[in-house]
Amino acid sequence: MAKQQQLSPESYIRTRARTLPLDACYINPGWETAGLATVVVLRRHVNGNITSAVYMVDLLCRGIKDSLYFFNQPLYELKERFDFDDSVLWQKIDYDLAHNIVYAGHDFAMDFHIEPHKGFAVTKYILEEDNDNVPLIEIETGDKDGRPHLMVNSSDSYGDVLAKLKKYAGEGNYTFTIASEPTDWENEENEEDDDDDYVDDHDDHDDRETEVFEDTEDEYLDKIELGFFDFKHVSEISTSKLIEVLINHKRLSAE
Repeated sequence: MAKQQQLSPESYIRTRARTLPLDACYINPGWETAGLATVVVLRRHVNGNITSAVYMVDLLCRGIKDSLYFFNQPLYELKERFDFDDSVLWQKIDYDLAHNIVYAGHDFAMDFHIEPHKGFAVTKYILEEDNDNVPLIEIETGDKDGRPHLMVNSSDSYGDVLAKLKKYAGEGNYTFTIASEPTDWENEENEEDDDDDYVDDHDDHDDRETEVFEDTEDEYLDKIELGFFDFKHVSEISTSKLIEVLINHKRLSAE
């Protein structure tokens, strides 16, 4: 008898993940206010292990900014990695809400031809198929007027997204904000001066692209301790570092 060929993790997820029962779903508290959601969906194997996916969703504009999976892990390892019992980091939610948040961000971004992170090509199979079998829950996207709000750090690569907003939303139909990237000690010193930490493109401006004071990246790098990352840097680092951020940095994405 020929030996059955073992599927790779990606092949297994694409073909069989949806046959695994859903175990639990989690999200960062404050996601509604921040417009930024980190959603984690867990599915349980017959051996008790978990295959899970992380979806970083920008509900304001960019949709699924990042996504990755963890395949067939013991539950205790996953709990150690994510610390789901920490109510500052996570709150448990129903699958239907998790699904709607991910696809609300995805569909809003796709309205402006902003593609999801490449990892979503695999991690979408850890979600149920996006059809009428999943009850629709209205999730707010965009700014208070429902328009896209591109919010980036000064070092982000945002030119492609901005070009798509100009083409598909049109001038005057989106907002563009470039936030500064203060170090942790600067955050503590300037808690009362948050309004000084960003340049916002207000609705009455004719030119949607805001000029920014130049900052020397080397000066920031000199002040950042080796190994330090926070939510503002998630888009700048490899996905292998993402979970280190979720575990070690005990602040909400809104902060």
